[in-house]
Amino acid sequence: MLAVLFVAFAAVGLWCGVVGVLSTGYAYPRPQIDGLLFLVLAFMSAALGMGLWTLEEDARRAGIAFFAILFTIGLTGAFTLAVDEALTVGDVVSASLLRGFSGSALAYLMRPGVRQAFDQLVTIRLAD
Repeated sequence: MLAVLFVAFAAVGLWCGVVGVLSTGYAYPRPQIDGLLFLVLAFMSAALGMGLWTLEEDARRAGIAFFAILFTIGLTGAFTLAVDEALTVGDVVSASLLRGFSGSALAYLMRPGVRQAFDQLVTIRLAD
């Protein structure tokens, strides 16, 4: 499920990156820089999704690191929002969704059954 989600993120990031890079007529290069960032993230997301799909242990570890960073961003965003005077409902909802999604993905990737599935594939490859 996470592999498909990462590939979907890659598709959306690729579209946003192409639109950002191809946007012209601005006096500053910010859309083009953002587009390049989206393209890099799209390729990283596609590689991570393909690695999770093929049960690569390195992809599982990279996914854990990725979701840990997202969870930390969600927590620091929540703390920042708590002291911000211009707090909106959208800010609270987005920080809560980020924490909830990344926390549940972290819990899934760290489950013993999931870890065993990734370890089993590594063991089979070493035996060949």
